[in-house]
Amino acid sequence: MSQFSRLARKGLRAWGTFAHENLHGYSSTTLPSLPTSLGWECALRRRVPPGAPTARSFSSARAFATSTKSSTTAAPEPDDDGALVPRNSKTFYICSALTCAYLGYHILPLVGGGTVRHAVLLAENSKDAFMQESAANRLKMLCRSSRVADQLVEEGAIHALLRLLTVAEEAKVLLSAAEALELILAESDAGVEQLQQADGVRRLEALARASTDAAVKDKLQSAAQTASNLSSQSKLGKS
Repeated sequence: MSQFSRLARKGLRAWGTFAHENLHGYSSTTLPSLPTSLGWECALRRRVPPGAPTARSFSSARAFATSTKSSTTAAPEPDDDGALVPRNSKTFYICSALTCAYLGYHILPLVGGGTVRHAVLLAENSKDAFMQESAANRLKMLCRSSRVADQLVEEGAIHALLRLLTVAEEAKVLLSAAEALELILAESDAGVEQLQQADGVRRLEALARASTDAAVKDKLQSAAQTASNLSSQSKLGKS
């Protein structure tokens, strides 16, 4: 017998075993007829001996094995709404919370730094009154701590606000810029030093004298006085 015939016979026997275990109960007429010219025997037509396991018993055994295997894993538990939730969902939630905390710890400072830089650039380059006021208001909103104030000073907020106070024409822009400058000076010693280097006190006093709006004049004088007082305190502290 050729090698092909032996392989074909082995394949037929394997198919017959599979069909005998899984397709028991089907008549031979419903199954495809197999050639018998090579002496192959159809295993589907063999009679099942008494006591042999049927397809139902094999299915039951497989179901029992599957249930036994699944019982070793985390069984679902009903939640408040009655839906099934895996028992290890707490672990999943804890891992998700830790992942979010890790990402937030590393990403939020980058986002905050970009926000600070954008506000300073907007104050430096904006020419429209609306954008100038928006930049000053952003600087006021960001200056909530000494750390953020130092970041604003490093990005050049002092020079940007002095520019706004010089080129702006509308009173609301001047008020917002003066308030932002005063807040930064109150929170950052580096800002006071930078204002001294830029001769900011004299420039603020000159802007206050040249202003015709009473509210703007008062705010500029207040900012100049604050800068002068903080400058004197920093000099006393160094001495």
